[in-house]
Amino acid sequence: METYMVSSDNISDSDQVDAEVSSTKLDLNLMGLIMDERELVEQQIGYREHLFNSLISDRIGHHARSVPDTREEICKQVKYDEDELLRWKVSIIITHYNELESVLMRTIHSILARTPDQYLQEILLIDDGSTNNMNNRIILNWRNMTALNKSKINMEKLTNHSGVAKSRVYAANKAKGDIIVFMDSHCEVNVGWLEPLMVEVIKDEQVVVSPLTDTIDPDTFEYVKAQQFIRYGFDWKLNYVKELLSAQQTPQNGMDAYPTPVLPGNIIAQSRANFIRMGGYDVIMQGWSGESLEYSWRTWLCGGRLLIAPCARVAHVQRSTRPYGGSRESLVVDLQSQVNKMRAGHLWLEKYRHFVRWQQPKLMQKMGNLSEMFRLRQRLNCKSFSWYLAEVYPELEISLQSRRKPAIDEDNSKTLSLGNIKLSNIHICLMSYPDHSSSLVFAQPCNTSHMTTSQQTWWYTSNRNIRFGDNLCLNGIARLNASPSLVKCDPQNGMQRWIFIDQRQQQVS
Repeated sequence: METYMVSSDNISDSDQVDAEVSSTKLDLNLMGLIMDERELVEQQIGYREHLFNSLISDRIGHHARSVPDTREEICKQVKYDEDELLRWKVSIIITHYNELESVLMRTIHSILARTPDQYLQEILLIDDGSTNNMNNRIILNWRNMTALNKSKINMEKLTNHSGVAKSRVYAANKAKGDIIVFMDSHCEVNVGWLEPLMVEVIKDEQVVVSPLTDTIDPDTFEYVKAQQFIRYGFDWKLNYVKELLSAQQTPQNGMDAYPTPVLPGNIIAQSRANFIRMGGYDVIMQGWSGESLEYSWRTWLCGGRLLIAPCARVAHVQRSTRPYGGSRESLVVDLQSQVNKMRAGHLWLEKYRHFVRWQQPKLMQKMGNLSEMFRLRQRLNCKSFSWYLAEVYPELEISLQSRRKPAIDEDNSKTLSLGNIKLSNIHICLMSYPDHSSSLVFAQPCNTSHMTTSQQTWWYTSNRNIRFGDNLCLNGIARLNASPSLVKCDPQNGMQRWIFIDQRQQQVS
C-alpha cells in the first residue's frame, strides 16, 4: 500500500505552544447563533458533509476545552501502580477520512492535554485517502505545538481510501506501543481516561476494553454524561443496542470493569501483540460498520473478553445516523455495511444466521471469500455461537424465542428487492434525507456517490412495504393536496402497502 509520511522531524519548532486546556467557559447557545446567510450556508454544508454542526465546532476551536469530570466519586479516589504502568507504552491510533479539521484537532489536543506523557508512546494519525487536504492543514497546526508534543505524533496518508478495517490493521502493524487504542477522529478524552484501560489489559492481555462513552451532541456540541452502567448488545438486524445492566450485573463497588456482549469500535484498548495474534480486523470488509461486531464475536469465541471500564471516560460525537438505536429512528443503512455484517454473520452465527432479517442473495454475492477467516477460526480453536448465547449473551435467546411466535410484525418480513425507485426512461430517482422520523420524499437526479446512494436506497418487502432504512416506510396520500411521506413502519397501516403492476408502482387500497 503506497503511503507518504510526515514525521515530527519535518516540522519547524516555531511558535511553541502547549496543548493547553481552555479555561474559558463556552456558551454553546451563543455559539449556535446564525448571524447571516453565509453562516447558514456554512452550517448546512457542515451537516451535509459531516452529519454534525460544524459551525459550532469551528467556533469552539482546535484546543482541548474544559469539560465536566463525569467519573463517579469513587473513581477519583483510585490510585494506580505507576511502576507497573510504566512498563507499558501506549500507541493511540486515529484513522480519519475527510474529517472536519476542528473536530480532529480537538481530539488530538484533548489527548495531549489529559494523557500522562510517561505512558504515551505515540499518536498515530492515518489519513485514509481523504480528499480534503487534511494532512497539510494538520502540519500547519503542528507548527504551534511544543517539540515534546510533536515528537509524540506521527502521520501517514494512504493513497486510496481503504475503510476502517484495513486502515486500522495497517496502523497497528506500524505502531510501536505495547498497548494500542483505536479512537475515532471525533472524540474528547476526559480526566484519568487512560489508566483504567491500561490496568485491564495488563491484567489480561486477551482483554479488549472500552471506556464508558459519554456523548457530544452533534447539534450543540454539549458534553453529555453517559449513564453509569450500560453495555452493548445487538438485535437480529445486527445493529448495536445500548442496554442498562441489571442489578446482578452491576459492579458492587461501582468501579470494576464489567463484561459486554459486543463493543462498537469508537474507542477500544488492547494488547498490540494479541490483536495481531487474533488476526486483526477482517480486512476484506470495506467502508465502515460490521468490522467491530465481527471482532467482538471473535474475541469472546476465541478465548478473550470484552469489558467496559466505568472509571475511564471519553466523549464521542454521536451523529444522527448511526449503527444502533436511539431517539432518532431514521437509520439509513449503507449497503456496504450490510455486506460487512452479512459476512460477519456467515462466519460466526452458524445456524443462527437465519434469524437475520435482511439476508438476500445479491448482497451475499458481494461478501467475498471467507476461506481465510474460517482457517483463522480453526487456528484459534474458537467456540460455537451456541456457547456465546449460553455464556455471554443469554438475554438474546429471549428474542430468538419471541421470533418463533406467530405475529404480524415488521421483523417477519423478507426483503424481496433492493435499489432505486426510478422514473421510467428518465434518470430521476426517489430520495429522502435521514434527519427525522417523518420526512417528505422528492425526486432528484440519480447519483452513485456514497451519501446520495444511501438517500436513494429503498427496500421492497414481503409485507409489501417500501422501506427506507430500518424503521421508515413510504406512506401513501391520505388527503387532498398531500404528498407521499416517510413515517414509522406500521404493519397494520394499509397506506404503507404497495404492489408493482407492469413495472409501475401502485398503492393497494
